[in-house]
Amino acid sequence: HLPSESYMERLKHLIEETYTINGDTPVVMFSHSMGCLITLRFLHYVDSAWKDKHVEQWVAVAAPWGGSLQILQLFASGNNLGVSAVDPLTIRGEQRTSEANFWLLPSPEVFAEKVLASAGSKSYTTAEYREFFED
Repeated sequence: HLPSESYMERLKHLIEETYTINGDTPVVMFSHSMGCLITLRFLHYVDSAWKDKHVEQWVAVAAPWGGSLQILQLFASGNNLGVSAVDPLTIRGEQRTSEANFWLLPSPEVFAEKVLASAGSKSYTTAEYREFFED
């Protein structure tokens, strides 16, 4: 699963190296968008003593904490990111295989029973993800 243990260890080493090069000064971590989810996963990966020693603070900008409604379009019909020469349905299958895209599904805690997508007479909430992907 994302990110890999190898990635976590490389990031940990980078932070330790930065800490040392800067006179044992704790670092300020800065992340944006999807990077915030990865950074959160990393901060759960390391223990509290390591964080207390190496991290002064973390600045998370534009984090998709509750997920993204836009990702449902990608799963339903693909997303060509505005490139008209690319048929979204052609790339949908590939996009559905990216584990990172599943991290962005709207959270049941945030979206509760809100209708997130509909097709014909069928509506989907976070409780109907299985049906959404099967239909």
